[in-house]
Amino acid sequence: MRNIYVRAEGGRTGRAGRSGYGGEGCQCESHHWTKTTCTGNSGSPDYSCQTEKFSCRDGKDGRDGRDGRDGNPGSLGTLAIINSIEPLSPDQPTATVAMSQLQGRVFPLSKNKWQTRSGATSLLAPGSIIDNQYREFVERIESSFELVWRAPRSITNFPEQQNVTLTLQDNRQVKVDFPEEVWLEGTTSQQEGRN
Repeated sequence: MRNIYVRAEGGRTGRAGRSGYGGEGCQCESHHWTKTTCTGNSGSPDYSCQTEKFSCRDGKDGRDGRDGRDGNPGSLGTLAIINSIEPLSPDQPTATVAMSQLQGRVFPLSKNKWQTRSGATSLLAPGSIIDNQYREFVERIESSFELVWRAPRSITNFPEQQNVTLTLQDNRQVKVDFPEEVWLEGTTSQQEGRN
């Protein structure tokens, strides 16, 4: 790898946007006026009029905005080392399944385990531009989960909304998260990579 030159610079910063101009304030058509309102019939004792005075002030102009700030430069690329000529299979470390669909099925889980190390620049040709931290493939972790249901109540009677989450851990154990409203009593066992 010492003969491989890598230039994995981050992207340049984006230019800040220009500020916008403040809008003009609204202008009054009339600044002062009166309005007379009368009730009753003219000439009758209950006839009366009332004059009200109104005023209007022009709106103030808005203030100009501020120029934006330049963006941040992108981060350096990261080296990943895989000591194999075969491509890695995709990860499938978790599965979410309705409780009613657990029985009679085997759920395979898998993930690629990586280790983070320092010193990427010392592994490549001098002058390489890359993040000094890199990832190295350690191993492929695989396991599976199968539920053996012996309770009197059929598992198919549970509502479809009650889901179980299966998570493959680094020790090859499968963590099982049941819904909070479901209480289970049972044991777990692992046989030939199967939980």
